[in-house]
This record gives sequence, structure tokens and C-alpha cells, in this order.
Amino acid sequence: MNSLLTAEEYQTRLRALSVRLADVREIERRKLSKDLHDHVGHELGLARIKLSSIIRGNEFELPEELKENLLNIEDHLKQAIRQSRSLGYEYYPQVLDDAGLIPALEWLAKQYTERQQIQIQLLVDVSCEQVRFAPALRSRLFTAVRECVYNAWKYADSEEIRIRIRPREHQKIEIKVEDDGRGFDIRSLDHLDRKQGGFGLFSIQEMIEHQGGNFKCDTSPGKGTRIIMIIPPEHLEHQETT
Repeated sequence: MNSLLTAEEYQTRLRALSVRLADVREIERRKLSKDLHDHVGHELGLARIKLSSIIRGNEFELPEELKENLLNIEDHLKQAIRQSRSLGYEYYPQVLDDAGLIPALEWLAKQYTERQQIQIQLLVDVSCEQVRFAPALRSRLFTAVRECVYNAWKYADSEEIRIRIRPREHQKIEIKVEDDGRGFDIRSLDHLDRKQGGFGLFSIQEMIEHQGGNFKCDTSPGKGTRIIMIIPPEHLEHQETT
């Protein structure tokens, strides 16, 4: 009995495995984010409340020097709480589950604009404002866009990044990420993925095509980069028109 796979079957299995591995990593990111919020953040919050009751309560008469030291510790606890919340959102923004892909991309754009001083525009066609993607794909698309934005900021010396979401023919949705950076030779894509790590453009392509969509990377040295992802309608939970 011949059990060897054809080249096409082998490629399909590898693509499915690549997507599955990305999903496992995303599940771990979500779990870590939840643990930071539910456990670490919770314990830090309790410690701050108890410390505050000692500092400001009437149960203890604290020497002034000790009180100043405790106030300093309280400030450190406040900072740790803020950092744990921020880190949890960086691993997996809860807004992605609560409100959907577009609000999560709005949060992403705001974070990069405020922290990295790079201009990011999110342009959503009015007909796409109420689009809701299936949960698994929603997470994958956010990760893909975040990777494109990170690459443009980290490696391309971009000054402006545009994320566009618009309708295409046959009820498909297009997500485009384009930058004004230095671009690269498309033939070096595999080498860049290995060098930069992360989700990688090749992994994004595998994920999109595994979903029955289309992926295109348009770039050349000195000409910026345009990543286009086209999503078929079967991955939309529903689409409301305004």
C-alpha cells in the first residue's frame, strides 16, 4: 500500500500545521494575559489596599520615617499594577474579544502612536464598520496586522503606516497594511522571516491561504511595503449595514 503523500497534500498538511502552531502560541498569549490580570494584578491590588489601610488607618501610630518608606513602597506597587495591566494587554488585548477586530486595531494604532512616535492611520470603509470576523480568525488577523506594523516600525524605518479595511467583490474583505519605509527585496522574504522571528510574513501567507483567502506582498527596496490580505465571506459571523 502506497502511503506517500502527493506534493499538494503535503503542502496542505504543512499549512494546517503552521496555522495550528500559531493558534497554540496565541492561546498561550491569551492565557498569560488572563493570568496577569486575574492573579498577578489581583494580588498586587490586594497588597496595595492593605498597605494603604496601614498607612492611612488609625490602628497604628507610624513613625514619620517609616510612613515615608511605606508611601514609597505604595508608589512602587501602583507602578507594578500599571505595568502588569499594560503587559497583559500587549500579550493579548481583551478588547479583541469584547469588541472585535476593528476596536483592537484602534487600540494598536494608539499604542504605537503614543509609545513609538510613529503615525498610524486606521482607515475603515463605512460598509465594513460592523463586520464581525469568526473568533479564531479574528485573533489570527490581529496577530498578522500587529506583525506587519511591528516590522514596518522596527525594520523599515517607516514614518507612517496605514491600515485599510475595505470591501471587495463577492462579499470579501480586504485588509491592507502599507508603509513608507525602505522596503526590501521580495526574494529575501524567507531569510527575513528567519532573521526577524515572530509570526513572519510567510506564516501570515500560510494562514490566509489556509482560510481560503489571498495574500500579496508588494515591495521593493526604497519603495515601501504593501501587505494585502483578502478574507472570504464564510469567515464573517455577520455583516450589518448602516
